[in-house]
Amino acid sequence: MSREFPLGSPRSRGNSDVVLPRQFVDALTAGVAVSISDANSGHPIVKLFDGSAFAGFSVSDIDQVTKTTGVIKTGEAVCLRVKEDAILVVGEGFAVDDTTGELVPAGTDGSTTINGEVADIGVNGLDGFGEVIHGCALVNLYGGAITLTTSTQDPQLASIKPSTAKK
Repeated sequence: MSREFPLGSPRSRGNSDVVLPRQFVDALTAGVAVSISDANSGHPIVKLFDGSAFAGFSVSDIDQVTKTTGVIKTGEAVCLRVKEDAILVVGEGFAVDDTTGELVPAGTDGSTTINGEVADIGVNGLDGFGEVIHGCALVNLYGGAITLTTSTQDPQLASIKPSTAKK
């Protein structure tokens, strides 16, 4: 039996997860990174990640009629889509592709490093229609993206957890 988890949802719910309701524009699939499209409307609107204004990851409860979804910002063992041919390593940091919003290794060109670590690989995701998405990963999300300059870019910084980071 394969291991299947709802996309964008933490494996266990508890005090670690923050999931917020959001409207979205354009096409959106579950388990990918999203950007803030319009923060001035009083209720932030999100869209597929475009390399800026990281807002979290879309949850599998996407409603195409009302254009609403949950967006997870933090959580333990959150199931997300991995870009085809990307190789993630358990315990290491990760990034999201600036075009597809899917997971890639930290430091990949054209990606944004996320504050978190890979918890498990080789799992399957379930979208909102119950369709199985193969080759997903479980990640621990600590909140936000990590901004690195080209001169100091270090993919290992993506593995820093808030509890060990200097305040």
